[in-house]
Amino acid sequence: MTTNSSASGDRESPVLSPREAGEPFTYTPSVRPKKRSAKNGQRKKKKDESNGPPCRPEFISREVGSDGGVIETTCKDVVLHIPRNHSSEKGVQNVTVTVTTDRPPEAQGPQKVAVAPLVKVELSEAKKVEKNIVVDIEMDTRIKDEENSTHIACLRSSSPASGFEEVDRRLYRMLPGNIIRLLLQRPLQENFIMVVAKTVKEYVWDTLERKVTFAVFGPWVLQTSMVPVLFYSSHGRRGLLAWYDSLKERMGSSSQAEGHVQWGESYDLYVDKPQKLEVMASLEKTSCWTVKDENEQKIISKEAVEKRWNGKHGFVVSKKSGKKTDPFALTLNVKPEEKSRPFVFHVATPAGPPDSAPTSPRLKRRRRGTPQRKLTACQNAMAPSVIICDVVKAKVTRRRSQWYQLDYDKGQLIPVLTNQGVFGHSEKVLKEYWVGYTDGRVGFFRRDDVEIVEGFRREVCPTKDGLLRSLLEPCRHLKFNYNFIRQEVVSNLVKWPRFARQVGFNEADIEDIKVRHRDDSKEQVAAMMEDLRQRTGEGKPELLMTVMEGLFRCGIPYKKVDCPHLALKILLDSVLYTVALSTHPNYMKLGAELGYNIIHLMRINKQCKGASRPEKACQPEYTILQEWQAQKWSGKRQDPVDMLQWLHIVVQEMGGEGNPNQEFRHIQGVILFLLCYKRIPL
Repeated sequence: MTTNSSASGDRESPVLSPREAGEPFTYTPSVRPKKRSAKNGQRKKKKDESNGPPCRPEFISREVGSDGGVIETTCKDVVLHIPRNHSSEKGVQNVTVTVTTDRPPEAQGPQKVAVAPLVKVELSEAKKVEKNIVVDIEMDTRIKDEENSTHIACLRSSSPASGFEEVDRRLYRMLPGNIIRLLLQRPLQENFIMVVAKTVKEYVWDTLERKVTFAVFGPWVLQTSMVPVLFYSSHGRRGLLAWYDSLKERMGSSSQAEGHVQWGESYDLYVDKPQKLEVMASLEKTSCWTVKDENEQKIISKEAVEKRWNGKHGFVVSKKSGKKTDPFALTLNVKPEEKSRPFVFHVATPAGPPDSAPTSPRLKRRRRGTPQRKLTACQNAMAPSVIICDVVKAKVTRRRSQWYQLDYDKGQLIPVLTNQGVFGHSEKVLKEYWVGYTDGRVGFFRRDDVEIVEGFRREVCPTKDGLLRSLLEPCRHLKFNYNFIRQEVVSNLVKWPRFARQVGFNEADIEDIKVRHRDDSKEQVAAMMEDLRQRTGEGKPELLMTVMEGLFRCGIPYKKVDCPHLALKILLDSVLYTVALSTHPNYMKLGAELGYNIIHLMRINKQCKGASRPEKACQPEYTILQEWQAQKWSGKRQDPVDMLQWLHIVVQEMGGEGNPNQEFRHIQGVILFLLCYKRIPL
């Protein structure tokens, strides 16, 4: 530790960076690396290591005045920084620091472990402390930044008997040398601090039950170019499955990222340690799946599975009949001595596991897929994969299929399985839909179409980022500019007349849309958008849906996008609109901020002075922009959709007829998405 024990009053309190405090950290329990000298490979001993006393529990008490100071333990495990003028009154503060190796029960568990001693900070006049006290704690484990498997958390309590609460991540950060720096806000008379390492793996260790079950839910994941990895987490007799479509991202092997699975074929499921696990196929009430093994037994152990040439064991699950969406279930019996370890299954092609597949250049090119697919699988590497949700049992009153629920407020896609009932996520929100996936097409169904029978418990469920990355794949191909989105909206209206009729367009209107589709004038497009807005407006309550909702309802695969998240991403990608989004979340204020930023953009845009652009596009006094600004500041409550449509025309005029720059494309994309998705708030 670089800090010393001098109690100088000129020392300022360290300041935590919010950006650094929000970064997750990982660790691997191991011995600290031994530093060896270049000569004879012998270890170079430090002075403190040879002469210093061994680390043991300590009790240090000091008196600190208004000048502040630093309190440091003998073994340099804990350093307390007390700032100058920390107290509201001048006087002496008795500060006691106790370091002990006795850890409370909250420090140990199947998913967390204490990585530093328990620290107790006691203040004699805690109520008079007005400034934050900084605590540096040295951990006894080595942090490995390249593994996103575990993160460090600080726990705080006023008494170990009352339990510990996790500290806000903005109040602590990592320092070089495996040191956690904690900002102790509003300290109490007794402050107990503990540092633990919590696992963030996509599986949860099974410590409650020896028997768990998982199921493959549908064909849509298996149609991607990535091989899924199955992780199961069990809390009791019931549970849900979380998987990833990128073995390279989660397993760390580049060879495992290659492979392809086609629905309807056989699947080899490989167990990492088959000698420690017994796998039992649970195929009751269905005859569409078969499990192949030597003895044709339901219990598949190491002796029954087929041994592959790479030394791994596996068994084959073949589909012989039934619908493509019919799942198969497997039950795993874990031995008692292995119940605290994670277990992983690999889904592979009939030819063998992913890392044993042929590696010809032609096959590699086909399996890698497009660059967009590779980016899609890893675009949210740090996003959480599982959440705690409420699992309920329900039944669908109108249609039965493979079902998922979309919660607009939370932005989560939760898997539910419908055989005799539905299992899913229940939230008391206004906008709640059940969405089913059949033949690659998407259909939304309102909450009224699903009847909840009973609620079960809180469970670990996969999130959108963890389970359905492939659904965001169309986002990689979107070009956020005026022409692309307009063509997509109009072409889908033409391609899917069912949707056009559902939102109020008749045959003559559809023909008119086709004509407008061929006409590139801004006036015609603005008129088309106005017609669409009127037909989905307040005059027809039964048609209160956005363009995106309608396209989802009609099952257009292209529109499998999370539009609020997409619009948010567009806004956050542009520096001009970050402040506008955070300060003004509604459309009217957002439009006002967009207008203001356009003026600012015109003032600083040096390209406007070129000969290729009209001079009027560079002036904030441009007539149509002035009119829009006057309408905005008139004090009248304007329709946000009208304001955005008008602003859209302004942007088109100011962008010129040539190729707009990146900022104009951002503006156009934001306005178009807000226009199309005006009924769902950001």
